Amino acid sequence: AAGTTTLPFIQNILSKLPESGKEKGKIAVDQWLRLNFDKEHHAFGDVYALGDCAHIIGTSLPQTAQVASQAGAYLARYFNRRYDTKSTPPIIHTQSYLSPFEKIWITGFRQATEAPKFSFLNLGILAYLGAGQALARVQLGNIPLRNADGKEAFAIWRSVYLAKQVSTRSRILVLLDWFKTRLFGRDITRL
Repeated sequence: AAGTTTLPFIQNILSKLPESGKEKGKIAVDQWLRLNFDKEHHAFGDVYALGDCAHIIGTSLPQTAQVASQAGAYLARYFNRRYDTKSTPPIIHTQSYLSPFEKIWITGFRQATEAPKFSFLNLGILAYLGAGQALARVQLGNIPLRNADGKEAFAIWRSVYLAKQVSTRSRILVLLDWFKTRLFGRDITRL
């Protein structure tokens, strides 16, 4: 998460990359999120970048957690399927470690011997304003579904926030924290 400035770690990486590996002050990646090098500088092996530090060449995506989250899920699927990353587009090895069911599913039913390019699906924008108020634009790609503000948007924001928690335990802890804050007010003590 670079925020408003590039992290020193990313600045260090950028200083070591050839010009073909940089774009708009970020690490240049191809449509499969692999670092973009010319043939002469392709010495890093399989290196990937996503989120605020990466720029997919030829696209203009927002620098949001939504993009980074979808890119992370994309790379998880990509790595699990063990594509041959040296080819463009990456293809599934015929001697891959996929189970027989996975091979039939991916190569037979889905006919996905080539890795699909990363594509971002815009689900909208949520902004918490404080004091139980928020703004929401819910959409599916370019199709707007709902615009809301105030309490309604706050309810949407909270439901999405809960849904994005990684475990049931986290969801329960967040709900208990919201309930405790509602009941007793925000804890402002400092130790």
